[in-house]
Amino acid sequence: MTVILNVVGVIFILIALILINKMSNNEKEIYESIIMMHKDIKYYSATVENIMNDFEELIDTSLAKLSVLEKKELNKAVSITEVETNLNKSENKEAIISDQIGKTKNDEMNSNNISRSIIQLKKEGLSTEEIAKKLNKSVREIEIILKIWSKVYKGDM
Repeated sequence: MTVILNVVGVIFILIALILINKMSNNEKEIYESIIMMHKDIKYYSATVENIMNDFEELIDTSLAKLSVLEKKELNKAVSITEVETNLNKSENKEAIISDQIGKTKNDEMNSNNISRSIIQLKKEGLSTEEIAKKLNKSVREIEIILKIWSKVYKGDM
């Protein structure tokens, strides 16, 4: 009888060891799954950080462009004041007004023409460096204009 009890005890011990081994394997699989998730989270975190850095850079360039536009508007206001002063002093008032208006319109048209030229050259397949060289502009300026216009046209370029 003790032999039977010993055999039954050994069988239960073997069953317990098998169950413990299965649970251990399940825990290893869960642990490996958690490690993979952790790696994915790290990757997504780095991607989001890169996107945020690009977004901050875009904001900085947009603010710089806005600052330039504000300075141009301030210069226009100063020009208008100068025109008014000159009108009071000058006998040839119409010539002064048309000259100042012509300069302002030419500046605005040149800015629009440059942007259009950049977009057209990009559509023709030229690289940013080639466009910069052709238009005698900096590569960074071309990149900024293309980035701004790509947002406006939403990928039509």
